[in-house]
Amino acid sequence: MNKTQESMFLFTEQVAWWPKNQLALTFHSPLDPTQDNKQPIIDSLHLDDINRFLDEKLQLTLQSFDDKDISHPSEEEEPGKSLVDEGLGLLGKAIGAVGEGVERLGEGIDELGEKLIDHAEKEEGGSSGDGGGEQEEDDQQGLNNPRGKYLFPSPDPEEPGSTLIAFFNIKPAKGAIGNGADRTVDVVNLFNTTPFIIGSSGERIPIPPTSPNWDGGATGDVIHGCPAVPPMPVPTNSSCTSGDSQISFQDLNEEIQNSKGEGVRVLILDTIPLPDIITNASNDANPPGGVARNQLLQEMTSGMQSTNTFAAESSLNADPPAISVYYQSLSDDLENGDVPETGKDINLQLVGYELPDHGLFVAGIIRTLAPRARIECVRLLNDFGVNTLSSLIQALEVIQIRMTTGDLRNTPVVINLSLVMTPYDDMFGDLGFITQDDAQKEIDLRKALHDAITSLVNGGAVIVASAGNDSHSREMPDQMGPRHPAAYTEVVAVAAVKGDGNAAPYSNSVAPDHGIATYGGGVATPVNPQTPGLPVAPTPTSCMTGAKDIDALVGVYTTLTYPRLVGPEPPDIPGDCNQTYPASQPDNYWAYWSGTSFSTPIISALVARILERMGPGTKLSSQQVITTINSPAVITDSPLSFNNDLQALVLDVGHCQDGGAIE
Repeated sequence: MNKTQESMFLFTEQVAWWPKNQLALTFHSPLDPTQDNKQPIIDSLHLDDINRFLDEKLQLTLQSFDDKDISHPSEEEEPGKSLVDEGLGLLGKAIGAVGEGVERLGEGIDELGEKLIDHAEKEEGGSSGDGGGEQEEDDQQGLNNPRGKYLFPSPDPEEPGSTLIAFFNIKPAKGAIGNGADRTVDVVNLFNTTPFIIGSSGERIPIPPTSPNWDGGATGDVIHGCPAVPPMPVPTNSSCTSGDSQISFQDLNEEIQNSKGEGVRVLILDTIPLPDIITNASNDANPPGGVARNQLLQEMTSGMQSTNTFAAESSLNADPPAISVYYQSLSDDLENGDVPETGKDINLQLVGYELPDHGLFVAGIIRTLAPRARIECVRLLNDFGVNTLSSLIQALEVIQIRMTTGDLRNTPVVINLSLVMTPYDDMFGDLGFITQDDAQKEIDLRKALHDAITSLVNGGAVIVASAGNDSHSREMPDQMGPRHPAAYTEVVAVAAVKGDGNAAPYSNSVAPDHGIATYGGGVATPVNPQTPGLPVAPTPTSCMTGAKDIDALVGVYTTLTYPRLVGPEPPDIPGDCNQTYPASQPDNYWAYWSGTSFSTPIISALVARILERMGPGTKLSSQQVITTINSPAVITDSPLSFNNDLQALVLDVGHCQDGGAIE
């Protein structure tokens, strides 16, 4: 066992890579993938027979997702939401408004009191329970409830029809005593090693490929994902905060240089701050009659459109340079209580922190490089940068519907995924999964993700995804390959180089036929914040860490605080004394940030320019995207250089580097 294998084994032993007791089943149907066919397809899946089989074998039962398990409109009362959850939400909103006036706190408490009284009146004389694991469905459809079930065209041309991806909770069967244990692995292994069952009418019923409802990987409650390092505030006197000099393409041919992404829709599935927070930050940075400290943010918010849900019937269409924002609520396990987190500190150690601006930073890069593309920011990740497979599949179904029968029909579409999901293949066995069936055929534990991705690409979308930031870290000390979805051949995978053109130490490599590298920044050097000459020193300087040798992209950032640069290190090194520190004053709402998350939107923007020139109806495979970029049709100085560490061609871009130090 080499150093990386040993570290990964120890790491895998301590982590949870999925929400407990949730599954994804991937069915095929010969029926056409229309929304009118969705319920008939669900009704044809023999879910009751599959459930009886599960009960017989493991004394467990499947339960359909309900509203709390899926993404849903924010700031609206949700059917089936518990009183405790609602009360905590109301109190949270009220407490969060203290800065705007204590009076609103009282209003929030009054509102909660009224709901307590209403609840008591409605529930007087009775109470609800789970019936030993059997929870009533509010629509009387039971397992055939359409919530958590998503329809796509079959990705396999030799097997036409539909793919139906269905998510379920696992519960103890009626009469069984549950102990709260996670039975995900048991059910996944049972289903994936059972080719078929005999139904109640004697017919053979195939058991579909099954996986957990992946959410990446967690250490405790920290997901093993992006970003590579924490964001850091750009000093107020930096030369990198004026105009649009933050980043620019180099050596483009005249046709692509003159293209701005006109007519192309770029969807960013990521975090995003509340629209009001974005607007308030822009107003603060660009006061009327005062000096504009962040013109890019001002452009993005002038005419910005927003809504509280992401659905096919609620699409937005903000005129560039403004952006459209879909600020939806996510499933309860991503929003409430001890939610999972992601993010590494400056030592590339997984620690976790709030990063609601991650997606806005991505949007700013695309807006700068493709100024006429229509950008949609979809809240898919929680404020700590975490999502689940089910939330991603739900969003992809919305895009699929819009591309097939909605407003995106015959529109060039780019989907930016600055995220990673699922463990590496060699971790599956350590996690307890059976990886081969009785015929020694590999079991695909990512089929739901792959089928949805492939269906979108077959429909004409170009999906651009980050390779990941696992390499040379505490958990994975060697050079690592791409994470999924970037590992799929259908996806344009993006790695990162430093300002000197060498591989960024954190960046995973890619497959050269469908991957590319570009600037993503390096890792700053940690220093004592009391070091003379540093433009910003987090306080208290006696117990916080600063940084120098900044090599990072510069982008928009609206949060008023920044995560500490050094987190606690097991077993007993505490890290920086405060979890956050304030931005420079007056705040210019610019940040330094590094990672493959931010090299990815550079390529998304270039793809938008290429698609503009090719026009509606163009379909480009990931391989064709790489070939096109590495040609005189795009680059005057082709072919591009090749980086052996990353196994990728390298696209050079101009970026601001003022030599400032930050802490």
